[in-house]
Amino acid sequence: MFHYKDCGLSIVWLINGYAQEKMNKGFAYRIEDKSGLHRLIAKALINRRGSLTGREMYFIRSEMNLLTRELGEKMGVGASIVSQWEQSCHPLPRGADIALRTIYVGLLLEESERELHVHLLSESGQDRFIEQLIFRFIDRQWQRYVPLPGSPAEIEPI
Repeated sequence: MFHYKDCGLSIVWLINGYAQEKMNKGFAYRIEDKSGLHRLIAKALINRRGSLTGREMYFIRSEMNLLTRELGEKMGVGASIVSQWEQSCHPLPRGADIALRTIYVGLLLEESERELHVHLLSESGQDRFIEQLIFRFIDRQWQRYVPLPGSPAEIEPI
């Protein structure tokens, strides 16, 4: 299993869909359909319980192709506030967390996904759920992999 740190998040793992290439000074990794994977990561982040972190906010903002100033305008705050939240190690304030999720839903999610998201927004709170996000590449598209509770890891991390 590959720990995909290049996305800027420490919680993302890939089962497959990547290739290791030898370079002069080590190895490089090529990711299949990186934009599809990033969209799936963002959707997994906004659809889970618990508050988002600053790094996760940055990732989601980047996926929406918004400048700090543009996201701030949509959230009703200045760019400097958005920047402070993104650089913080603490969970986002509840209002900012909900606003970011709502903006993402409004801009990117398909109609059928919005109803589920509105339900999950009501459950988001300051509790932080630490989890690993694991993905696999099957039939030329990314899917989230959710192991059964208590099942042993299938693949060793690399």
